Amino acid sequence: MLRKRIFIGGIVQAVGFRPFVYNLALKNGLCGFVLNSGRGVIIEAQGPAAAVQKFIAQILQNPPALSRIESVKTQNIALKRENSFIIKTSRRAGAAQTAVPPDIAICKDCQKDIADKNNRRYRYPFTNCTNCGPRFTIIKDLPYDRAQSTMKPFKMCPACRAEFENPQDRRFHAQPSCCAACGPRVWFVCGGKNIGGIEEAAAKIKQGKIIAIKSLGGFHLACDALNKAAVARLRARKNRPHKPLALMFGDIREIKKYCRVNAEEERLLKSAAAPAVMLKKRRDIALISDGLYTFGVMLPYTPMHKVLFDILGRGGALRGGHGPLVMTSGNISGRPICIDNQEALDDLGGIADGFLLHNRKIHNRIDDSVLFELGGKTHFLRRARGYAPAHIKLSSPLKKPALALGANLASSFCLGKGDKLFPSQYIGDLDNAGNILYFKETVKKMQRLLNIRPQIYLRDAHPGYYAAAYKPHAQKVLHHLAHALAVAAEHDLRRGFLCFAFDGAGLGADNTIWGAEFLEIGRGKWRRAGCLKPVRIFGGESATKDIWKCGLSYLLAAGFNDAQIKNILRPADTAAALCAARGNINCYTYSGAGRLFDAAAAILGLCAQTTYQAQGAMLLESAAARGASKACYEFALEEKGGLISVDTAPLIRGLAADRRRPAEAAAKFHNTLARIILAVALKLRAREVALCGGVFQNKILLARAQALLAAAGIKVYTNNILPAGDGAIAAGQLYAKYAGFV
Repeated sequence: MLRKRIFIGGIVQAVGFRPFVYNLALKNGLCGFVLNSGRGVIIEAQGPAAAVQKFIAQILQNPPALSRIESVKTQNIALKRENSFIIKTSRRAGAAQTAVPPDIAICKDCQKDIADKNNRRYRYPFTNCTNCGPRFTIIKDLPYDRAQSTMKPFKMCPACRAEFENPQDRRFHAQPSCCAACGPRVWFVCGGKNIGGIEEAAAKIKQGKIIAIKSLGGFHLACDALNKAAVARLRARKNRPHKPLALMFGDIREIKKYCRVNAEEERLLKSAAAPAVMLKKRRDIALISDGLYTFGVMLPYTPMHKVLFDILGRGGALRGGHGPLVMTSGNISGRPICIDNQEALDDLGGIADGFLLHNRKIHNRIDDSVLFELGGKTHFLRRARGYAPAHIKLSSPLKKPALALGANLASSFCLGKGDKLFPSQYIGDLDNAGNILYFKETVKKMQRLLNIRPQIYLRDAHPGYYAAAYKPHAQKVLHHLAHALAVAAEHDLRRGFLCFAFDGAGLGADNTIWGAEFLEIGRGKWRRAGCLKPVRIFGGESATKDIWKCGLSYLLAAGFNDAQIKNILRPADTAAALCAARGNINCYTYSGAGRLFDAAAAILGLCAQTTYQAQGAMLLESAAARGASKACYEFALEEKGGLISVDTAPLIRGLAADRRRPAEAAAKFHNTLARIILAVALKLRAREVALCGGVFQNKILLARAQALLAAAGIKVYTNNILPAGDGAIAAGQLYAKYAGFV
């Protein structure tokens, strides 16, 4: 006989791990127990030695699909007098080190339950089981139990309790499990009155109304995407004239009527994370993402969404089901997503015509994740629901717990302790009081949840970012170094590599604005090997919105005279701007790529002024998707004092010459940037290359650069767990400390 104590760490709570262990122990004829602790799952298993060893092997070989085992420790202990195997009450043993599970989309079995008129959970919008349902959004503390979640106020009815205590039931120890008799309830408010529930909300949507829906991690604003008037009202009320709107379709068949979907994209849409996936359009829908070649699309991921589409599907707009709904974040533009009923009624009252509310509190606010697929890998535009706060595992532990504060745009932070980095969910731009409050409250919640008390703080070197005021004495990490090291953190890159960090802007080591950097990264050391040749940008911060000013700046740098520039950029008011630019008034030196994309969009007449971030770049990418050219523009590779610079003036002259063929010119622009990356990599004899920064959220550029580098025998690394943009900065800052760069 043998008795072993087994400690298992990783994502092993809220994923059906204890029921799995319990049933496995019974099959092997073992006695003992399993319990959750703040440090993971603890098992004591006793029986014949061969049976105990087989039991451990089976746990490791075939764990629950949603789990992630990262550490296993075993020790022989003294035998005990026992004749059964039980699940013990969870305990908080020592400092919490277990991983926090993300929220999980409704599973197929629960979908069947809510569709079955004979099931007691028919159309119940909070149906879940061990394999699906809320996790991160309702967790207050670890170990994960109902009493430490926002489900605490809801006492299970006898029927739910019987399922919860039955080891053979899929709701065995499913902490949020409930039904209409004992769980949260939903109601619909319109005109200040409670007038029903989901059916009444669906009726209003069919009438062309805008509905605020309390979802999993916050509110959505929903309307019929095929009702042009409804979408136009939503845009006007939310002050969102052009920024793309996310779509939710009832099923994959409906998606395929409007989008091109490959097998991997379909897998992502149907996955437990259920993100919004960027898909190429097959058929356009007015006002959703005008001028762009993609839709951001997701499937219903909560039972409430499924019930809503089921109701809408009766005599719906399209054969086989209702057409898509706009399903965009329920917030005032620039502020965090609403999570509280009264907050939504106050903030969204001028936008929504009705409110679908419920009484399960959201503890952790989180938006929908947005990503695209390329070469079988995920590339995040926004990492949030379904993925956060899943961690990155390091090969060795940090010396001290730390908090990295990230950047100012598309902000997130990162906590580190032991051998784990915990990147937060997407927060948003830290240029308003609402998002700053969201940032601060989430830092506090995550520190408590993970029991991490930072001893080290890290921030961006820019003195104007919020982090500089929040933690002024935090250690500084240069913006583009953090981008590079975020890739290193994901792939555990200890050896040297060349990084192309292309983004909008970040403070450089020389106090100029960087943004298209060639960085050679070694063991604890790095150097700037080169960049795009600096250009003097007129307009200061206003040039990020009035992007014709970027066009003017690059045309000036390329040698165009005033008359030529006025002809290219008309009808923009360029006369006064040219005078100021030539006098170096309100100008800054810039070596980045973001403003180059803006300049190209302006020169090609795609956009002169933007109403959302990266609008010019997105329109340029979409134009390139329509172009067939495989040609490139010229560029000049120069070297001086050991620093490579790439002169883009020939590229600008080519764009100006081709401006009457914007699709072909945009394609050539992307081809040229990919060729520049290859030329620099070959010049520096790189064997391994990282591509990072917000510019590489451009699928066309990323695909073409990867293809050229791979054809040259160069291995390419990208961000696949983190966004390529500034959402990765915090993890890179923390890795800089871990790897000895600061």
